[in-house]
Amino acid sequence: MSNENNDKVKRLGGFAYAVVYSDGWVKVGRGKNPEARVLAHNSSSKMRGADYVASCFSGRLLCPEKAEKRLINFCIAHGSPAHGREWFSGVDFSDLVKIIEGEFPGDKEEDFLKDKESRRGLERVCESKLDEMFKQDRDWKRTCYSAEILMEILVLSGCKGDSFKINEKGYIPFLLDCSLAIHGCSKEELAIIFMQASLDPDGGIETIRAKSRKLVGLYLSGESV
Repeated sequence: MSNENNDKVKRLGGFAYAVVYSDGWVKVGRGKNPEARVLAHNSSSKMRGADYVASCFSGRLLCPEKAEKRLINFCIAHGSPAHGREWFSGVDFSDLVKIIEGEFPGDKEEDFLKDKESRRGLERVCESKLDEMFKQDRDWKRTCYSAEILMEILVLSGCKGDSFKINEKGYIPFLLDCSLAIHGCSKEELAIIFMQASLDPDGGIETIRAKSRKLVGLYLSGESV
């Protein structure tokens, strides 16, 4: 595999991890740089008088959220919540190591490249639909990228439904809504939309759809968009 492809893979996905401390608390989570996460947890754990004991990391995963959910569910079933939703006590750390090493050794590099290509394919479909709708020479690439991140925030917040899935025409309806809503926004307006999506997902979805409907309505009425 070329160095260029290796660089692409390194920017995709993430890792799941588990770490245990001297007071018996374990922390499970995910991130693109799990070593840095663990170092941060080590510092905060010292405040309660606990020292780092051991940690375990998965291989690079296309969907680290799946691995994190598996670890959290195991800890819920075999331990007790200690702090927040990712800290537990009473969990045998060796069991977490077995899960990580046995179930999440890492996805194949070619899978990452295929996933990247499929996501870019969806972006192209979205761009073409927008260009077809407005018949204008606009640069939708940056907009589609921002829209994808915005939609990912909402999905991770628990939002779901048919509008978040690829339809029979080959595109994701809500991704189109996001693109319409944020295209042409100032940095300040974009920051407000992203903040609302993070803090109030339902309200964020309604704001996005309202802005999208308004823009489509202007287009259909023949007014300038």
